[in-house]
Amino acid sequence: MATETNYLRSSTVLLSGGAQLRDGDEGLIDKYIIDLLTRKPVLRLVFIPTASRDNEKYIELFTKTFRTENVKISILKMFAQNVSSKQVVADLAKADIIYLGGGDPSLYLTADEKYPLRSGIEAAIARGAIVYGLSAGATILGDVSINFEFSEGSAEVSSFTFENGWRMLPFSVATHAEHYDQSVIAKGISSHLPILYLPSKAIVAVSEYGKLQLLRSDPKLETILFKEGIPRIITKQRRSAL
Repeated sequence: MATETNYLRSSTVLLSGGAQLRDGDEGLIDKYIIDLLTRKPVLRLVFIPTASRDNEKYIELFTKTFRTENVKISILKMFAQNVSSKQVVADLAKADIIYLGGGDPSLYLTADEKYPLRSGIEAAIARGAIVYGLSAGATILGDVSINFEFSEGSAEVSSFTFENGWRMLPFSVATHAEHYDQSVIAKGISSHLPILYLPSKAIVAVSEYGKLQLLRSDPKLETILFKEGIPRIITKQRRSAL
């Protein structure tokens, strides 16, 4: 396995199953992104909290987590329409890392109808910026965007909805994969492209050639099971079902 530093020199997209930016929780992914921020004298980090409906507590926690002397943070609020299309273009054009936050992925689709969001991210990837998608921010980058609701008072998923993703990746991304029967996702998607199942504490790098590398994972997770040409990341308790 290549070292993370060497691998990221040719990587453009980072994907996470989610559940990292929690108050008091030093998540694996947070630490990893912070390490990236220390590698340049000055780094521009753009946070897009649209999927959370521009939740102010989420924005405050993000700023608190990633504020360092060498990092310039821009917040693009597209849910409340507090940003101009000109600023969206300008900020994405200068970004070293674009952070797509968690929440409802359909809100990214709505924002893209009003702002040059997808095209700006595609241009950023083309020039070598790193795009990091957490949960909703990960699934929207795939072929099919997958959203779900949890049962009240339970960690199990109760329902799924499927929409077209931005199709920047040659597969669909199913996040929080430890909380549901993965076969339900496969049955609900008509696309012939494979599905990457990401547990909440896993982080995967996608190179410009579409190759995947597991960078961080919860100790309770298996590393990788290959299926249909891409890794399928699984939890130990689901191993017997595969």
